[in-house]
Amino acid sequence: MQDPLTVAFEIPRPWPRIDAYGTRQAARNGIRWSFRRHHDTVIAGYAIRWPSLITVWHRDPSGVDDKTCSIYPGNAWRFHVHHWRLQVHPLQQLRRLLLTRCEICGGRSVKGRAVNFRSKWTPKAPWWRGEAGLAHMDCAGVRIAREERP
Repeated sequence: MQDPLTVAFEIPRPWPRIDAYGTRQAARNGIRWSFRRHHDTVIAGYAIRWPSLITVWHRDPSGVDDKTCSIYPGNAWRFHVHHWRLQVHPLQQLRRLLLTRCEICGGRSVKGRAVNFRSKWTPKAPWWRGEAGLAHMDCAGVRIAREERP
């Protein structure tokens, strides 16, 4: 069964961030200035990126990705407002920062050590409870290594 969600479009945030990988690539290729597209912008050797603020997902009404809405000409399915699901990234990050804990060590999600490894599927929890079934990558690695020993 395939996922019924498709990205309809994204709304970029109005403030940019410096993309470290893009900056290294620009330095490697000797690019100091480039103004082609918003995600390929290089200013004084720094790659500038505008991450997504809101992602608008189109949910296929049949529950699977069978393109029920694709009978409409062009990309008209994008504007089926009644099929939209919104993903607001700053709220999602705030929820993970404040409410989500590692299921193994109980630690918080911090920059550089995020709680984002899911080893098993868990039912969706209400937004005020945080996400269940997530762990730090290193905590999960230790648990998996211990379980695989003979």
